[in-house]
Amino acid sequence: MLLILFYLFIGIVSFHFLYFLLLYSSIAFKKLSKTKQKNSSIPVSVIVYVKDNEEELASFLTTLIEQNYTAFEIVLVNNASEDNSLSILEAYAAAYPFIRLVNVENNEAFWGNKKYALTLGIKVARFDYLLFLEPNASPNSKMWLASMFGQFTFKKNIVIGHTTIQKIKGKLSNKYARYLFFLESLNNFSWTEFHKPIHGNNYNQGYTKELFFKANGFIKQMKIDRGEEQEFIRQISTSSNTVTIYTADSTTILDEKYSWKTNFNKQNEINLLIKRLGFFTQLKLRIYNFSTLLFYLVCTVLLVNLYNWEVVVVLLVVRYLITFIYYNKLFKKFNEKDLLFAYPIIEFIQIIASNYISIKQFISFRKS
Repeated sequence: MLLILFYLFIGIVSFHFLYFLLLYSSIAFKKLSKTKQKNSSIPVSVIVYVKDNEEELASFLTTLIEQNYTAFEIVLVNNASEDNSLSILEAYAAAYPFIRLVNVENNEAFWGNKKYALTLGIKVARFDYLLFLEPNASPNSKMWLASMFGQFTFKKNIVIGHTTIQKIKGKLSNKYARYLFFLESLNNFSWTEFHKPIHGNNYNQGYTKELFFKANGFIKQMKIDRGEEQEFIRQISTSSNTVTIYTADSTTILDEKYSWKTNFNKQNEINLLIKRLGFFTQLKLRIYNFSTLLFYLVCTVLLVNLYNWEVVVVLLVVRYLITFIYYNKLFKKFNEKDLLFAYPIIEFIQIIASNYISIKQFISFRKS
């Protein structure tokens, strides 16, 4: 039995080496270019979905208005907000000629429907290039718009950016939250390099108006109650029309404080979205987490029994050396350098939590 576990351990370490080599090398060793004011005279519509965001609107809109870009409009889509969001939006729309307001009121057919509200905003937008934001995720710099639009080319008409949360020094829960956002973008962007994105990012993405109407809008997502924008990106994306970006300028910062409970709730939501995907897509997303759990368990059994412990220790060190080399480069690319030395701890928590949530949801599904 121990011999079988020993060979299983060797297989897992080998798999992890190949996983990082094949999946993450394209990002880890890719040279990032600085943001350039490319085609800044080409007009862009920035569509902002608003739902009860009165607390974030002032600072968010200030950041958006001050973008270093020549020609753009802001389309504010208020989806029946119950707070003071509408009055704030009306004031900004009256003060700035390049801001347009779409006020969506509840109706019997589309009560609180986000897809309906976004569709109205897209119809109102005057320009073909569309970028999408929400007020609780502000651009990280005044070059956000230029950085995101700069990724559009004749062939690339879908752009997906990275989103994270504000850094708080000394809080492990904050590091863990940023690790989850990093991991979500890393996996999505890496698989985009191979084939197509797994999902979009409603806090930071863009596509063309032509592409939206060519796909008949959100018609295929009408029965989805959450994550409709992510699913829409999966529908319209191909291996050749999508580009990802994760520079500091292109990143958006989510204005939320993540506790441990919030973190685990986020993992639960991610897992629910993954369950919508096809079998092979789910497999490629879950296999690393499951194999890492096996890595911990098998390594513990072999060391407790002192079975070829010298080789086991060497393989343990080699595995972490490989991951440290890659994560050192990857964390730098995503502007999360401070996560490197906390990585072994937060990875362990993430692996345990992810597998626990997956098993729990699977059991609940089987019972129902």
